[in-house]
Amino acid sequence: MLEKGFETSFLLQVFEVLPEVVLVVDSERRVLAANRAAREFVGAALHQSNLKTGELLTCLHSKRAGGCGYSSFCSFCSIKTTLEECLKSGEPVFNREAIMALEKEEAVSVINVLINCLPFELSEQKMAVLTLSDITDLKAMERERYEQMERLSLIGSLAASLIHDLKNPLTGVSGFLDLLRSRLSDEDTRKICQKMEGALDRAFQVIDNILLVASGKEDVPLDIAPIRVDQLVGSVLEDFRPLHPVSLFLDYPDEISVDVGKMRQVLWNLIKNADEALAETLDGQITILSWASQDTVTICVADNGPGIPPEVRDRLFLPGYTRGKENGRGFGLFGSKKIVEAHGGRIWFESVCGQGTKFFVQLPLKST
Repeated sequence: MLEKGFETSFLLQVFEVLPEVVLVVDSERRVLAANRAAREFVGAALHQSNLKTGELLTCLHSKRAGGCGYSSFCSFCSIKTTLEECLKSGEPVFNREAIMALEKEEAVSVINVLINCLPFELSEQKMAVLTLSDITDLKAMERERYEQMERLSLIGSLAASLIHDLKNPLTGVSGFLDLLRSRLSDEDTRKICQKMEGALDRAFQVIDNILLVASGKEDVPLDIAPIRVDQLVGSVLEDFRPLHPVSLFLDYPDEISVDVGKMRQVLWNLIKNADEALAETLDGQITILSWASQDTVTICVADNGPGIPPEVRDRLFLPGYTRGKENGRGFGLFGSKKIVEAHGGRIWFESVCGQGTKFFVQLPLKST
């Protein structure tokens, strides 16, 4: 147990360093306590607080932006209405969003804030703890995500139309290949036709996966079948030949239960991304590993390229987001994430600038 004096000092220090604006206000709207974030919020220097004990809580709006600027709240102030509602009802108010124009250092900025107000009584006097959190960046990310989803919807509609048209001639080619193979007597030529048919089948799988992603549906239908990890990786490398050398360390010899076509597409995307990341890397190398741990198996695709810049890492799995690719459309990692999660697995990455990137696909050993 902490001694009372030490406990009080400790709590005051915690109050002071909290990142949110925290104010303790009485029923007359006098500020009884304000932490550092509150003083910075209104542009006050740390040693010259504009919010001294007993002072009326001044309006945080800018006069130039339409706020009152006096030692009271303007009639439309969200802080005022929230505080009055809280003190009058005696009930807390949580997560109320508001837009504020804040004047700071002769500049006006519009910010999004989240307001919380918790009432309490001390010596029969009504008081409230008022907190403000700046959620401007969060709202900007939400708007960006909404715009991306809108773009994805538009692209998806267009892609679905084009791909449906593309499937018709491919179906015709597949039929002619089957007819040609049945009439050929030369075994080598028949094998070539068979490989071409296999490539067409995988093209159809890619088209179906793109249509699935473009549809925006949450559920991903799976056709589960057993396959060894080395066979799965080998089938991808048979069709896609990277420009850079590939080293394989596949230490899990048993079968896994997956949708083979969809999981091939996931590995295709990861290997292709790794190969493209090495475009300007001397002695570029791709390494593919697999290992088992308890009830999961993990496949890792690694490269020794430049790495992923920190500022874009949070957006890599968002739909429609692409970076540094001339023909990128932002479907690859987004679709891969949906496929892996449909298997009950997860996908993530680790990246160090100047050293390379590792993508991990972890799957349950039993099908979902």
